[in-house]
Amino acid sequence: MINLSRKKASILHQVITHIIVIGLVFGLFFLATMAKANSRGVKQQVLEKELALLIDEGIPGMDFYVSKTNLAGVVNKVFIGNNRIFVYVDNLAMSKGYPYFTKYKVDVEGTQEGFFIRIR
Repeated sequence: MINLSRKKASILHQVITHIIVIGLVFGLFFLATMAKANSRGVKQQVLEKELALLIDEGIPGMDFYVSKTNLAGVVNKVFIGNNRIFVYVDNLAMSKGYPYFTKYKVDVEGTQEGFFIRIR
């Protein structure tokens, strides 16, 4: 009888240990994912994609305004080159840009408060 209760206690101890280890691994995975999702690079890529999609659907005469301070952070620079839109957020030094496809001419004009993207 004593041997049986020791086995039950040993199994219970192993189950509790496994649950704790699984919880720790899940917690570390969750923290790493959240840190990556909130990074400046991801916010920059999302803003580039949103602007590229607006340009894709735009028609001549449309203007888009991008405020320098928005949810993605502080937008330092927006420019267009090789049919790609480049957005620099929070002084991030690198931008791959995001391609857009339009048959119209697209210009970027900067002001003190933000940037105008004009489709002509």
